[in-house]
Parts: sequence; C-alpha cells; structure tokens
Amino acid sequence: MIDSLDNLLDNSEYHGTFHDASLVKLHQYSDCTEFDFSLCVGDPDASTLDERERRRSGVLTVYSIRSWKCDPPDAAPCDIGEWLTADGALTEVDSDAAKRFLNENRSSHFAFYLYFSDTNRFLFVACDRLEFRWR
Repeated sequence: MIDSLDNLLDNSEYHGTFHDASLVKLHQYSDCTEFDFSLCVGDPDASTLDERERRRSGVLTVYSIRSWKCDPPDAAPCDIGEWLTADGALTEVDSDAAKRFLNENRSSHFAFYLYFSDTNRFLFVACDRLEFRWR
C-alpha cells in the first residue's frame, strides 16, 4: 500500500507534490492508464511568486488496473484541469463506497484514491503497479 502518491516522486524536484496538482489528461491503453498532471514543484519559502508557484508536468502510469470507480462530477473542471487536493491509501477514506471498493479489491497491490475539489469527486483505483516520471 501507499500512503501518498508523493512517495513515487524522485528527488529531482525537492518540493514536488501531488497536492494542488491539476489532472490535465487521461490516456487509456491496452496495458496501462496514464494520468498527465501539472504538479506543484515551487519552493513555498522562495522570495518570488514565480519561484513559489513553479509547476512541472509529470505522468502517473497505472498498470494492471483491477478496478476503478469515479464519482460523477458536481461541476465542470477548472481551465487547467481537475484540481487534485487529496490522495492516499483508500483505507483513509471513511465512506461506505470506499470500504466496499476496498473489500472488492483486497488482492490488489495498490488501492488508492484521488479527490478533486473543483468537481467534488473521488476516483478510487485498485491496481498492481504504479510508476511516475517527469516530462
């Protein structure tokens, strides 16, 4: 299990985080699904706004998806993509839907969630392998 997608990030972007990332595109292929994100990598203590708000593109690749469930959106996403404000192990989500999804996917190596604030929706994913790479 993972407790945060941030654990997949390498040290090339010391301040890199999925928190406040934007999901720009989703690509589905026969062997994997790729989530294109614009991630926050700026230094929160930097002296200039540009340095604090620097972003970088990256791809989260999910292999061997066992299952996924996405709530319908409550609103249209913002201009730069859906705004990710929370992620982590599915065990952190205290809802009947999350518990049911987790129970149905116990054999998966990874079960995690993404929460998008602007559209007020969860995405649950159960898979066997995750990778991240910077663009």
